[in-house]
Amino acid sequence: MGRRLKGEVKPQVTQINLKIAKTDLNIIDEKAKRYGMTRSALIKYLALNSELSYETRGEILQSRHPRV
Repeated sequence: MGRRLKGEVKPQVTQINLKIAKTDLNIIDEKAKRYGMTRSALIKYLALNSELSYETRGEILQSRHPRV
């Protein structure tokens, strides 16, 4: 990376940490290798394309308070 020119805007970057099961991590690594990407790049690509699954707060609340 080169030096920034005076007045050049610094990119907005936020680091996040993910807890991923070892078996899922192996799948991610295999897919990344297949597509010639890094693990980080593949996770960003999948997230931007809405292929990552996650529990929303509503789903968590429903599971704690099942309907009768």
